[in-house]
Amino acid sequence: MHNWEQELVTSYFLRLSIQGKNMFVENKRFLLTPIQDRYRRIDELPYLNRLGTLRILLAATVLGPVKAVFNPFIMYARLAEWSKKFWKEWERRKTIKKSVQFDYGAGQGHRQACSSSQYTHYFQTADGTFYTQVLEKTVLDSLITFLEKHRIDTSDLRERQTVIMNSGIVVQSGNVNAESLAVGSGAVALKSHT
Repeated sequence: MHNWEQELVTSYFLRLSIQGKNMFVENKRFLLTPIQDRYRRIDELPYLNRLGTLRILLAATVLGPVKAVFNPFIMYARLAEWSKKFWKEWERRKTIKKSVQFDYGAGQGHRQACSSSQYTHYFQTADGTFYTQVLEKTVLDSLITFLEKHRIDTSDLRERQTVIMNSGIVVQSGNVNAESLAVGSGAVALKSHT
């Protein structure tokens, strides 16, 4: 699900597993938060008028020859960095060929690497939670409808639906936000509106 002009990207993985007479239902949410502010700087650049273009041309005329003197050193540093990466990749490929148990797991994607650890707007947080709740309600309603069509008693599931929907915990940057939380056997969570 893409929202806020691709700033929020939410993926849901729904897993249903029947083991004996029990059914296991799991919903995992993966969220890509907005990109970091440093990648947004280009959006804030002012429109380039004639005076701005003239300034850039003058700066290029003055700084161009100076930069030309330093470019061989810059290129040498980049070549050394590329060489280091090349040999590291070569060693990795050698390890893959030798090891039968090499972990081929996918690395971090570019979009994930550029993501910020914070939302830019409060409503992005609210929308992320909203879509999760809508999906969970849809899944539970579909599950109940399916079970009732097959003459399976769903009264227990209907009773627990409210608890299932309201017991989510959101952890963001080390903070725990919970509407209601009860831990341990016999624990009860109450929420009062004052």
